Formats: sequence, structure tokens, C-alpha cells
Amino acid sequence: MPAVSAMTAGRACDVPWLGTLGRLLLWPAVVVWAVVAAGAVRHAVAASSD
Repeated sequence: MPAVSAMTAGRACDVPWLGTLGRLLLWPAVVVWAVVAAGAVRHAVAASSD
């Protein structure tokens, strides 16, 4: 959410560095989301094999 709000505020207020900050914050969020999704899939597969 901070990434999207920084990008949106940067665009709305015409502040380029906020857009850059938002894009920098976006990538760690994507990585964490991918790790959590992989863990959820792994847990679901393990639960279905029990």
C-alpha cells in the first residue's frame, strides 16, 4: 500500500521523486507476496497429501 500511495501521490502532486520511491517500494512487496503465495501453495499441497 505505501508503494501505490507514493506513486499515486507523486503523480497527483507532480512530485517525481515520490513516483520513484513508490517504484522502489513496489519490488520488495512483490517479492514478499511471491514468498507468501509459494508458502500457501506448499501448505495446501502438504495438507492434501495427508
